[in-house]
Amino acid sequence: MIHLKEWLAQHNIVFKQVHMDFMGAYGKQATMALAMTHGTQSYDAIKQALFNYIHVERRGDWQNDNGFFQTLETAGLKQSDFKVNQNNLQVMKTVLDWNQYGDYIHVAPSFLVNNRYLINMGGLKPYDDLRALITYLTQLQ
Repeated sequence: MIHLKEWLAQHNIVFKQVHMDFMGAYGKQATMALAMTHGTQSYDAIKQALFNYIHVERRGDWQNDNGFFQTLETAGLKQSDFKVNQNNLQVMKTVLDWNQYGDYIHVAPSFLVNNRYLINMGGLKPYDDLRALITYLTQLQ
């Protein structure tokens, strides 16, 4: 993703990342944590901690709240801050904005170009194919 995001930036293609809450028992809480920290210095650390737990350490889903909040706290988001901010209007708006894509996106990662074209990632293997398709789709009206 890092290389793709760099390539998109070089080609003046806007990349907007959203987080879906359909993955795992703690998907909604993970999305909420990302929404709470979206636009702050803590966002990247939280995103990386969640990603590492699931994909790098391959620990699967969290078994309980203690484990989940321990992961967040190692990245700088305290459970008490999570509880206080979970009903924050801006956080709820961010989650609602992200969830609007749930009608179309059912796997991660997914790419929606110009809010119109959902790329079938199963049909693309090398990133060159993905970049070529994104370039083509951004030029369509």
